[in-house]
Amino acid sequence: MSEMTEALQSIEIWLQNHMPNRAAELKPGITRDEIDEQVKDLPFSLPDEVYELYQWHDGSVDMFAVENYDFLSLGSAIAIYHEWLSEALFEEPEEASFFEKSLPIFQLWSENGVLLSVVCEESQNYPVRMLDIYCKDFSVRYLSLKDFILHVADWYESAQYYEQDNFWEVEADRESFLAKKYMTNKLIF
Repeated sequence: MSEMTEALQSIEIWLQNHMPNRAAELKPGITRDEIDEQVKDLPFSLPDEVYELYQWHDGSVDMFAVENYDFLSLGSAIAIYHEWLSEALFEEPEEASFFEKSLPIFQLWSENGVLLSVVCEESQNYPVRMLDIYCKDFSVRYLSLKDFILHVADWYESAQYYEQDNFWEVEADRESFLAKKYMTNKLIF
């Protein structure tokens, strides 16, 4: 079992134990063949980590399941990719390069203009890029999807959950440690 699969299972167990309503929102995973069928018309290939993620679960139904991000189904991710790329090519052609090979996977729950996407370019080792159309933030946040998932798993394991308030938090020192451990130490544009 890969380190990423272990981290994904850890996230799911944490959600089942502390927020079962969110765990129940995770859609069943899809097969590699189903993934291949959905992505066959994309102008790039997906890294194995994306296959691993969608074989685990194909997004979440409604509630954010990964920190403050909605986990997009593969079908939704592809639709958003096409929509954003079309808009960027029309309205902001100089920014289109940030979208061309970036598959959005997570969407900030309160803003549909903020995405985390995997840059599907082997020469760049498939980093995770922030796509924030409002703040024009297109920086690389994680060197890989695995680093993001490991960060989330450690974050949940470190979280204090307050069931009556449906609220969780991580001590500032621990949160800072996790960010330094998993996130890129400099923002890459």
